[in-house]
Amino acid sequence: MLTARAAGIGEYLQGGGPANALTYGNRNCLFVCRRIRVEKPGCLDNGSHKNMNPPPTRRIGYILIGCFCAIVAALLGVVGRVMAKNTSTKNQDWAGEPFSSQFEKFETVTVVPHPSDKSIVAANCERAKQWWGEIRLFKHLGDKIEWTAVFPKDYLESRGTYVVSCRWVPLAMLKQPALELIESTHMGNGSLWLFELNGKELRSLLHTPVRGYYWQPEAVFGVPREGEARYVGAHLNVEYGKEEGAEFESVVLTGEVSIQDLTGKELPTKSYEQRCIWDSDKRVFTARPPSSPKRPER
Repeated sequence: MLTARAAGIGEYLQGGGPANALTYGNRNCLFVCRRIRVEKPGCLDNGSHKNMNPPPTRRIGYILIGCFCAIVAALLGVVGRVMAKNTSTKNQDWAGEPFSSQFEKFETVTVVPHPSDKSIVAANCERAKQWWGEIRLFKHLGDKIEWTAVFPKDYLESRGTYVVSCRWVPLAMLKQPALELIESTHMGNGSLWLFELNGKELRSLLHTPVRGYYWQPEAVFGVPREGEARYVGAHLNVEYGKEEGAEFESVVLTGEVSIQDLTGKELPTKSYEQRCIWDSDKRVFTARPPSSPKRPER
C-alpha cells in the first residue's frame, strides 16, 4: 500500500511527469536493516604492559571471539552480495514491468525527470532510506518502461550502497544536462559521479571522493603521521563555474576537513578547495590537487 506521498503517482503518469523531483513512499516495504555503527578504537595505554600477554584462557576467549566475528563478517558479505545481485543496476529484469509497480518495491522512490525530456527519469530507489538503495535511469511512456540506461563498468564496480543525492546539471560542453550522483557506503564514505547520457548509455565524466574519510590527504592539510582526516558535513559542496578566460565550466569542490592525531585528539579544521577542469580532448573532468586556502579574517 502506498503512503499519502505516493498518491500522485497516477497524476504523474497521466500528466507526463513533474518539473522537479518527487518522492514517494511505501509503508509495506519488507526489507528491514538495522544500522551498525563501528567506532575507531582508542589508544589504550595505561603505562603498563599487563594486557600484552593475557592468560591462556583469555587468549582462547579472544580466538573464539575472533572466529565468531569472522563468521558474522562472512555472512554479512554473502547477504551483501545477494542484495547487490538482486538490486544491482546491472539487473534489468524490472524493465519489462509497469513503471508504477516500481514504487511498491521500495521504502521510498525519488523521481528526478530530465530537464529536456520528462519521459526520461532518474529514480533513486531506496529499500532502507539512506542505507540500501540504487539509481535507475529509464525512459517511459505512461506506465510502460520503453528502455533502461546502461551504466559504465567503472561505476558498477565502484558504486556505493545508496544514493545521497541526484540531480541533472546543464553544462556548456554537453548537448544534454549531465547526471550528478553523490553516493555513500554504510561506513559513510562516498563519491561524486558525473555522467553524460549518450542515447541509452551513460559515460563517466568524473569520479572523485567528497564524503567521509579523506584518504591520503595532501601535505598542505598538515595531517600528522598515523592521524586521520575526514570531510566535514554530509559531503563537500559541489558547484560549477568558469575560471577567468576558460571556455567551459569547472567542477568546484569546497568545504572543511577535520583532523585527528594518533591519540584521537582533535586538531584545527582546515578549509578545502579542489577544482576539476574539463579536458576537451578526452572529454572528461580532470581533478587538480586540492588546496587549503586561508579563511578570511573576521
